Amino acid sequence: MCKRLESEFAAWDGVTSATGNPVTGSLLVIYDAARIVPAEMEARVAAAAAPACGRGAGGEDGGRPPRPVLSAGSLLRRLNRPAKIGMLGSLSLSLAALAMNKRLHAAAGGLYLAFLVLHLARHRESLTK
Repeated sequence: MCKRLESEFAAWDGVTSATGNPVTGSLLVIYDAARIVPAEMEARVAAAAAPACGRGAGGEDGGRPPRPVLSAGSLLRRLNRPAKIGMLGSLSLSLAALAMNKRLHAAAGGLYLAFLVLHLARHRESLTK
């Protein structure tokens, strides 16, 4: 698939080179901007690549590439800061509730533990060294 697109794009007037990377699913097109207007090149690339990607040029997604799938590691990285803030807030609530309400204290402690599990899961590799 990449080789076919490379050769198709490289044959276009004004294109200097086209190099595909099947691992990332990307295609680097180098062209002479003095000969081809960038907006025209973008439209030509979108129209040519859409069938190869299983989409119409103006399909329901507007020809955008699919959103990347989040891996467990990237999800944990994104949740780490909110987990830290949640730990701080739930610990504060737990300490404040200690003097007022035993059930609220226990619930806040459980919430703290849930945030702690997220945080430790994110840093599990450095903890096991």
